Amino acid sequence: MRLGDLWNERPDPVKVDRALALVLTIAGELQIAAGGIAGEERLGPALLTAVLGLAVAYRRAYPTLAGTGAGIAMGLSIAIRGDPQVISNAIAYLCALYGLAVWSPPRRFALGMTAILVADLVPGPVYGQRPLWALGTLVVMLIVRRVVRDRDARAALAERERDLAAHEAVLNERARLARELHDVIAHTVTVMVVQAQAGPDLGGDPADTRRAFGAIEASGREALAELRRLLGVLRTGDQNVAVTPQPGLGSLDALVRELRATGRNVELHVEGTPVELPAGVDLSAFRIVQEALTNTLKHAGEARAEVTVRYRPGCVELEVADDGPGANGVGRAGHGLIGMRERAALYGGVLEVGNRDERGYAVRAKLPIDPDGAR
Repeated sequence: MRLGDLWNERPDPVKVDRALALVLTIAGELQIAAGGIAGEERLGPALLTAVLGLAVAYRRAYPTLAGTGAGIAMGLSIAIRGDPQVISNAIAYLCALYGLAVWSPPRRFALGMTAILVADLVPGPVYGQRPLWALGTLVVMLIVRRVVRDRDARAALAERERDLAAHEAVLNERARLARELHDVIAHTVTVMVVQAQAGPDLGGDPADTRRAFGAIEASGREALAELRRLLGVLRTGDQNVAVTPQPGLGSLDALVRELRATGRNVELHVEGTPVELPAGVDLSAFRIVQEALTNTLKHAGEARAEVTVRYRPGCVELEVADDGPGANGVGRAGHGLIGMRERAALYGGVLEVGNRDERGYAVRAKLPIDPDGAR
């Protein structure tokens, strides 16, 4: 794991609470020991510090118990012995009450605050300001509960909206895939019809006849394979579709030339011996490269882009890398990445995206040449 990944990884909140509780407890005990309090008078503040530390450590697992316990302990301690003025105890008290306010159900929150108010109003040596303190505590906790819960509700709504937008993007991309697969099938069947129509003109040459029927069989198998995929893809509306063949990896030269004409620095490299790909795989490979280059132009500005196509035994590998600023740890999220993943998954392939080790961003895809055999 790289250092950047460790930096961006969110720490475990439970472990953070335990560490905070330990620090606050040690700090409180040290302050009590150094505060000049007589030995017999230290027991109460020391026990209070330990109780508040436990409340912070378990405030997520038991928010009502931890918050109520901390509030009652603090109230009774002040009523009996006065306020020991331990800074870490005040911090732990507020942390525990925060858990009660934010993570407790409404009824438990009401019961917990009632118990705390009762403890705050127990008569003691410093009773004068305590009713006002109790009222202030109640008001603050109600405000905290309302603000944080409203924020969480807005965050949940935003997350649902993002999920809905992503789902809609998937449906739209699948509809687009369905239209393009329709084009592939239509083209393949058209070729079959033309070959079949030429059958009567072949004469009596058995070799020509076998070649013609072999071509028809190969085209038919390819059309059936694409049709099986088409049945699993959603389609919307009655869009008009063309019967002309779609672009493939052979069209990358033209795509790169088009981008260079606009002043973009794009290079294309082909490794291995090019082989004829199934029409659907060829189309998806081209679209993945096209969308990756679009993302590069959108997010990396004037950065240099390099497209590499590697023909390996049984698969074709695609890589589109740039030397731009990268994704700053958050990823180039959007409909483009969703579409590329859908295209790769449709043919049993995989897609990986992310920052490069040195600088920039890379999109890598691996598509099996025989997608039916890979399943």
